[in-house]
Amino acid sequence: SLEIFDAKYAKAIKLVDSALKVNPNHSRALSLKATIYFLTERLNAFDRLKKKALQINSRDAGFFNLAAKFVSRHHRYADAAALNKEALQVDPKCADALADLGINQLRTGEYGMGWFNLKEAYRLDQFNHKTANLLTLREGLQKRYKWVRKGYLRFLFPKDEINLLARYVPQVLNRTISIYLKKYKYKPHIPVYMELYDKAQDFQARTFGEPAETGIMGVCFGKVVTSMSPSLGRTNWAYVLWHELAHVIHTQLTKGKVPRWFTEGLAEY
Repeated sequence: SLEIFDAKYAKAIKLVDSALKVNPNHSRALSLKATIYFLTERLNAFDRLKKKALQINSRDAGFFNLAAKFVSRHHRYADAAALNKEALQVDPKCADALADLGINQLRTGEYGMGWFNLKEAYRLDQFNHKTANLLTLREGLQKRYKWVRKGYLRFLFPKDEINLLARYVPQVLNRTISIYLKKYKYKPHIPVYMELYDKAQDFQARTFGEPAETGIMGVCFGKVVTSMSPSLGRTNWAYVLWHELAHVIHTQLTKGKVPRWFTEGLAEY
């Protein structure tokens, strides 16, 4: 698992093969090996392992859901959502798959379906803390935040700060987008969603499903960016959002099929 997170696939597959020598039908090992095939574009090999896993257990939703977790880690959120949907085809009442599908849909800008699937997941399993945290956050979002559309971008601003933020943030970021359009000759899928939170706990819950602080200032999911409001005074807000918009271009342009360390370095550059 750790090697897959770091995209060290040759090392990862050796370790997984060692596990499969002990138990050729181990569901998690089969899923991890299939994940490596998926991430390295060996889709025929992925399909062979999928067929084997379903022969062993025709309702093995975990095979797909585990793969989806690693695929989302590598910025491929739409692909992860597709894997979550495959999990639900074999087990329509898999609460974990529904929850992860909802989370990945929120990350790709499918807000309506994302919130719907999270509610369905909570109905099946009220002990998934990420689901509970996100649904609790949603109640606050409807009361305290408002969407504003400016150019290529759509912003979620705290209502108490909307007049100030709407004056400065869109101006800076639409200029950033225009620079990137010229530089990369690539137009991102629009709108790009920029969510700014005036409470660190809201940002953490929305981004990670956990209210505990991590020290991270902003996160890009390809079409959706979450960040903290400038009012929190944690960092240079323009620097953070400029960096995250670079991720929008890089991950969309490559469909997420580049190493995570490379996109971080390129965004800094």
